Amino acid sequence: MLKYIAIVLLTGMTLSLPSLAGNTALPKRAEGDYLFSLIKKPGYKQAWQAMLAGSNAPTWIKQASGPSSPSTQLAYQGHHYELANSCKQHDCGNNRVLVLFDVAKRQAWGVWAKLPDDTPVARSVEPELTWYGKPDDTIRQLLTTELDRELKN
Repeated sequence: MLKYIAIVLLTGMTLSLPSLAGNTALPKRAEGDYLFSLIKKPGYKQAWQAMLAGSNAPTWIKQASGPSSPSTQLAYQGHHYELANSCKQHDCGNNRVLVLFDVAKRQAWGVWAKLPDDTPVARSVEPELTWYGKPDDTIRQLLTTELDRELKN
């Protein structure tokens, strides 16, 4: 499953709403917020700071300063989440982060998918995954499923 993520990272994936294991997605908003805007909002800001507290995340992640797509909303197992992404400027193919917010609980979880800089274009290398916010197995599966789902588009 993860060996295919490298292909997704090359395509500059755009996040959209998944339908996971019988869970329906919330209606899409016309325009979602970008990660750099979300982390300035009350609730999101606290969740973002708590997620990254004590981590060695690179500056582009801490500041959400890279290119991103509009966030999307989804429902999974009775919880409402907002999913956002960003990537390292001029290196999106090798460095991407996905972040899942549960604003009601003021929590956030993220995964940074990183490939070595010298990875050839025909990638068969699995990315190194760094998790933020101590996601449980369900949240990890949700984020991993979003990465896998992008392979099918």
